[in-house]
Amino acid sequence: MNNTVFESDTLHITENNGEYYVNGERVLLVSISAFGTLKEDIANNIGLERLKGFQIRHGQELGKNDAYKAVKMNFPSIKETIFYGPKMHMMKGHAKVKTKFLKIWDSKNAEKKSVHMEGSWFNSYEAEDHLIRNGKSDTPVCNTLVGYASGYLSVICNQRVIVKETACKAKGDDFCCWVAKSIDICDEETINSELKYYEEDPIVKELGYTYEKLLEERNSLARAASIYKKLAEELLAGNDLESIAKTVYESTGLPIIIENHCFHLLAYAGLTKETFYEKDQTFKEYLNVQIEKDQKSYKPFYSTKKIVTKNHIRLVTPFYVGKKIFGYCSLIYEDVQKEVLKLDYLILERIALVCSLYLLNEKKGFEATERMKGYFLDQILSGKNVLKEEIIQRGRYINLDLNQPYYIVMIKYFHTNQDKNSQDDLVFHELFMESISEFFKERKRNLLYSQRSNGVVLLVPESELFKNRVEPFCHELIQYLSKKHKTYKFKAGISLVGNEINEAAKRYEEAVTALRITTFNNKIVSFQSLGMVGALMNGNNVEMVKKTARYLLGELYQCKDSSKNHELLKTLYVYLENGGNLELTAEDLCLSVSGLRYRLQKIKTLLGKDLNDPNFHYQLFLSLQALIMIAEIEV
Repeated sequence: MNNTVFESDTLHITENNGEYYVNGERVLLVSISAFGTLKEDIANNIGLERLKGFQIRHGQELGKNDAYKAVKMNFPSIKETIFYGPKMHMMKGHAKVKTKFLKIWDSKNAEKKSVHMEGSWFNSYEAEDHLIRNGKSDTPVCNTLVGYASGYLSVICNQRVIVKETACKAKGDDFCCWVAKSIDICDEETINSELKYYEEDPIVKELGYTYEKLLEERNSLARAASIYKKLAEELLAGNDLESIAKTVYESTGLPIIIENHCFHLLAYAGLTKETFYEKDQTFKEYLNVQIEKDQKSYKPFYSTKKIVTKNHIRLVTPFYVGKKIFGYCSLIYEDVQKEVLKLDYLILERIALVCSLYLLNEKKGFEATERMKGYFLDQILSGKNVLKEEIIQRGRYINLDLNQPYYIVMIKYFHTNQDKNSQDDLVFHELFMESISEFFKERKRNLLYSQRSNGVVLLVPESELFKNRVEPFCHELIQYLSKKHKTYKFKAGISLVGNEINEAAKRYEEAVTALRITTFNNKIVSFQSLGMVGALMNGNNVEMVKKTARYLLGELYQCKDSSKNHELLKTLYVYLENGGNLELTAEDLCLSVSGLRYRLQKIKTLLGKDLNDPNFHYQLFLSLQALIMIAEIEV
């Protein structure tokens, strides 16, 4: 026997032995959270896009079922039949429905009705559950409500009615809003974007589609793994990047280019030389456009990127050594209309990984060799217990002829900002040594170099120089370093030419001495340019130099350690170096001419002599140079 639980004009709920009936139809009482859990499980299995279609079609069936009942109730007009739908919808507890606008008219087909309806939903269970579980949404979420309204109106109007949610509480709106239009009055954009959710795909078709996608993914992974295995074999066999690039082309049929972080070529395959340069030129044009657009140097690619140029598509991905981008791998598509497959992204990332491993191995081997060469140079420069024949023999092991003339070059760096901390110095020193290494590697120069505090010492054989000239070599190196590290300044001191390798220690002292004479206007100084001052300087006459300087400089020398006198000595040296030219000296010292005159007057007072006396002028300059050479003062 049925027991009445609730009864009104439109709603009649009865219960019989655990069975609940609403208007004579058996129903289930299910909590909103249970629906939310079901929704999450479905989304995890078929994705959010398919879930939306599933919910709309589920709601559509609910709406259709209620519409068939409404039709049997024989309402006096179609408007009353339509208005019965929102009542049924509210009765089911989905939301409170308020209709704002309704227009119904005869369609071209007499059996169908055209409809345009708008309204609001308050307290939507779908919006409420989404906010509790996931927080605010970027898109409307009341898909079951949309489906219900569509299903109900479609039956009443005898044609498809598309419902679209235009505002949603889950998005942060005050309440949910919707618009319903029969398909004959919908715009093409709405039909294209929404109709797909109403088309029902049988579960077998869904499973078949899923199986095909899984099979495709499996085959893609298998192919990517096969290519990666071949590349790993190339790596283990000790083959170079050219061989790796060739293997990629043979396995994929796609041309490949491998470049360093500045997009300088390391290897390529699958392109003729002419085609490569044509594609490279087009790509460089693309980069230049980006530079002009940003008005600064181009930002590196940190992830895989598809680039379309006028004559090819380039799929580019970076590869790393340590935490730094070391270079880029690019797959080339000569047809600009060609579709780039997801598999190609996967393969390219595997190629980049192999390139990283190859270059990491190369880098470690290179660093080990360079460290060994650095230790070797330190041993040579020490001049202790090393026979000439042994040095020359060890040089042959690293393809270096140390029986030929050579120069010792000392390079030092200075930061333009004096407030840097020591950790910055350590980081930069590593970058500085990497830059030195890159310079020689790019120019295929074979020489010895070793680290020094804030600098590096080089042993440069004449065979590694253009026309045996060391100054242009130093200019090129300092220009390279200055361009790469704009916040630093660099100076170089050059020794006399050495003919005997076991005299390298003397040449080293000459380079250090020449370096002391450098200024930021005269960044490169050779020991030879010091003339007689350099020739006369040796360890036995240091005290004589000090005595002569003390006599010539008087009070200026006696108080040289004070900051004021240090500035005066520096001013005097730059003034003498510029031949007494006030304008040049003021510019070099960043002083006004009047400020320089004040300093020079003070210097004259301390010296007690006229700076315009040519003989005294010359003796002062030699004395200051000598003091700088013995590191007694620093300019």
